[in-house]
Amino acid sequence: MQMELIELQCNGTLKAKYDTEGPAQFTRFLPEAMPQLRQHAARILRGLEHWSCSSDQFRSDAQWRQR
Repeated sequence: MQMELIELQCNGTLKAKYDTEGPAQFTRFLPEAMPQLRQHAARILRGLEHWSCSSDQFRSDAQWRQR
């Protein structure tokens, strides 16, 4: 994975795509030649989705209790 990260840092096209798309959308543009980086990004995004869903549920529970 370290070599994939170095390649990512040296790739101007991918850097520009990151700047225009943002981190969440950027992972779609990672080339298949970077499988470890793609897997790692997918794991992080799944964790963030779970956290976001839990956060939304917590907010809606708190709003319900205030009524």
